[in-house]
Formats: sequence, structure tokens, C-alpha cells
Amino acid sequence: MSAPATAIMQEVIWKNDEVMSFACSLVRHALEKLSVGVTHFTTDIVPDAERGPMIGGKPGNGIAGSVITMLQNAGIVLPVGVIQDKIFYAHRVRSERPGAKSRYLGMYKLTSRQLAEEFLSRCEPHLPPIKNETQPDLVTA
Repeated sequence: MSAPATAIMQEVIWKNDEVMSFACSLVRHALEKLSVGVTHFTTDIVPDAERGPMIGGKPGNGIAGSVITMLQNAGIVLPVGVIQDKIFYAHRVRSERPGAKSRYLGMYKLTSRQLAEEFLSRCEPHLPPIKNETQPDLVTA
């Protein structure tokens, strides 16, 4: 009989403040929706003002997908969909944000209110204020 495998300690390292800020905003808005009885949400619930630095006059792209993956890995959100013949089909809807050009987004739900609140209590106090700089501002800085 072989020896048991060595356990690996895994810690989530948030890439930067913008990613952490987006994650906290997403969870906070999902909790607000949950309090009025809405259980499913997309990343559209995060307003443009809370989406990170402006690049070319538009909010930065790519953060939402990274955040959803990290929150799924942390067990805070789950994808919504159906399983048919042992295959998961995600529930997808068109984005309602004007800048999203009607792209399809996955639907998600919080794993539990308690996990979401615990996440916010641990992460939100460590966030610096959001700077919504534009690209020219960064060049001249």
C-alpha cells in the first residue's frame, strides 16, 4: 500500500485591487437582490462605476469572468442551469448593459447568505477606495 499523498495548502491570491473590488461589489449586490427574493443574477448587477478603471472611456473588460471563476472556486457562487443526460447546460441570458452589445452571460446564485456575508466581512475592510482613472490620466501620472 502506498503512502497517502501530501496535502496541499491552497490560498486564493486576488490579482489586484480592481478584481477584489469587483468581487465584493458582485457579492454585495447579489445579497441585496437576495433580500428582495431574487436568487439568480449575472455580472450585470455590478454598475459601471464599480467595474474598475476606465480604459478608452469604457470600463475594463475581463474582470467579471475572472471574478466569477474565483468565487466559484471559493464556493461562494454556483452556476445556474440544468443537467440532462449527465451534461450541465448553463442558463444564459443576454446582457442588459448598453456597452455589452447584447452578449450572453451565465446566470449564478449565491451558495448561501452566510458564506457571502462572511466573504464581505473578510474582504471589504481591506479594499482601498476605487480610483476610476482614464487611460490619459495614467499616462500623465
